[in-house]
Amino acid sequence: MQSISRVLTGPGQLASIFVLISTLSCSDAGPGPSRTSGTGQGSGGSTGSGATGSGGTGGVTTGSGGSGGTTGKGGSGGSDTGGSGGTTDDGGTTGSGGSSGAGGTGAGGTGGGGTGGAAGSGAGGTATGDAGPGGAGAGGGSSGTGGTSVDGGPGGMAGSAGSPLPDAGGTGGAGGSMPPGDASTPDGGGPSLDPDIITIVTSVNTTRVSNDITTLSNFTTRNTCSNNTASGNAIGAARDWIYGQLQSIGPYTVSKQNFNYTGCGATGTTTVTDQNVVAVKLGTHPDRVIIMGGHYDSRTIDPVSPTDRAPGANDSGSQTALVIEAARIMASYTFDATVIFAAFAAEEQGLAGSAQLAKNYASLVTANAKVEAMLNCDIVGGDIAANDATAMRQFRLFSSGTPREIVTPMGKTDDTSPSRGIMRYIGYWGSLYVPSMTMLPQLREDRPTRGGDHQSFLDQAIPAVRFIETVESPNAGMPGSHQHTADDLPMNMSPDYTARITQLVVATGASLARAPMAPLSATVSGSGSGPWTVGWMPPASGPAVDHYVIAARPSTENFYRTRVVVPASTTSRAVTAAELGVTGVSIFYISVAAVDAVGHESLFAYPEHRCTTTSCVVPSDALNVTARN
Repeated sequence: MQSISRVLTGPGQLASIFVLISTLSCSDAGPGPSRTSGTGQGSGGSTGSGATGSGGTGGVTTGSGGSGGTTGKGGSGGSDTGGSGGTTDDGGTTGSGGSSGAGGTGAGGTGGGGTGGAAGSGAGGTATGDAGPGGAGAGGGSSGTGGTSVDGGPGGMAGSAGSPLPDAGGTGGAGGSMPPGDASTPDGGGPSLDPDIITIVTSVNTTRVSNDITTLSNFTTRNTCSNNTASGNAIGAARDWIYGQLQSIGPYTVSKQNFNYTGCGATGTTTVTDQNVVAVKLGTHPDRVIIMGGHYDSRTIDPVSPTDRAPGANDSGSQTALVIEAARIMASYTFDATVIFAAFAAEEQGLAGSAQLAKNYASLVTANAKVEAMLNCDIVGGDIAANDATAMRQFRLFSSGTPREIVTPMGKTDDTSPSRGIMRYIGYWGSLYVPSMTMLPQLREDRPTRGGDHQSFLDQAIPAVRFIETVESPNAGMPGSHQHTADDLPMNMSPDYTARITQLVVATGASLARAPMAPLSATVSGSGSGPWTVGWMPPASGPAVDHYVIAARPSTENFYRTRVVVPASTTSRAVTAAELGVTGVSIFYISVAAVDAVGHESLFAYPEHRCTTTSCVVPSDALNVTARN
């Protein structure tokens, strides 16, 4: 392989704020194809009855692309006219990059998917134009390939095909290729999407998710203090049902993890024994662990009532159904890291179940196991009264900084933490595999005065984040609310929404589990206007590294602007402000990630280095990851 390097541009900038366990902390989501090099036409949407939408232009290394587009019953494509493109906030320093119009929204039902809006092309030096989302369709169309980039601008996202989920919207096509001179770089184009993960994402079944939520809500209660026997139609029976579902899948080691909780009864002094339900899929390197989880216990107005009706459809039936569905669709695939699917008990009573797993997960895997990411899901049902159509295409992602924001207001972008690294990973790779959903980053540990199971893992210095619906039903625990009352019923939530969040979680978890570990011992030197020299050691474990990527973000932004590709034979590289997309930026964060031959990207090395006009250093509080504020 030639000793070359290249700049890759990420997906369009996300919303302004922007392992699988039933707690991927979600307590109290149709992929696009990988880019290819060469000259050719981009494929458009499949044909159905309905209005004709224009497809994305084909992404090719020669800069030319064929127009896609056919008809789609689910809705027509968006306009191909774009607003102004790159600014100093999204990567453009000269010129303006054209952005694509938003795609049409499908109406659900059956038929071919509508094609999306035409991709925009960046114009003028380093300008970065954001691509508009693909048009939504109502089932089954194929996605068009992305547009090409011109003179340094990134390729636009292609028009999308209809999703098999009812009214779930289109899936994104791949972004356009880099300019022709970049065709000989290690991966020949942009970020590559794994066909297996695409299949996993598109295999999420809304009907199964809905049926599981209904079954869970039919138990009288799943309160931690309720009947723990198999015949009680309460938490014990629910536990056994979840165990049976995971056990029936096949290639997992499924267990019930006992723990004690004291706090039940009229005086709050009664001790009960409850169980987490955990399924383990060992990886090629079993000591690497990704956890996806969410709690399965429920509560009503009285938080410890053993008998009051507590259906808990959204909180916590939605995340439990997510964990079970994730386990189903990932079962037949292999991963480099071990994947744990966890359903926690006693979340509503102080996170007791997740605290047990966070301390003892290695006993289920291997003595030297280490969790690289915990994805907690909690309240991912999409309350239909609280969320409008726009909110149903969004989700909040809570990730704490250093120190962890518990009492203080929202955190700041001028900060770093391992959990923020997971947030950036979801923002980049999640948007590529599931472009129909938009992340709303929440820069704190959780909502004020509230919490979730990811916190148990953060307490053990394990990186963890929480997925949660955009808007919750207000006044939790009060009559009339759909949260912590007998009115938390399936009729008040959207299984389609839960299915889309499931897509996001499995895309993230599977990508992390197939990627190398992050590079080790990263160093950065340089000052002023650069260049800066980044050095690192190869990852300790994981698939063979094909190349590395160096990336930077201004201290005022959450996400990396570009990716500079470095061959695997190199563990040091001088980079310029222009390459990093930070020309004129006085303070920025920089790090490096490893990528295998298929395109699976690791988390970026932690800690990030903070560069100013005088030096690049690790922030003084970056290593105290359990500190609270």
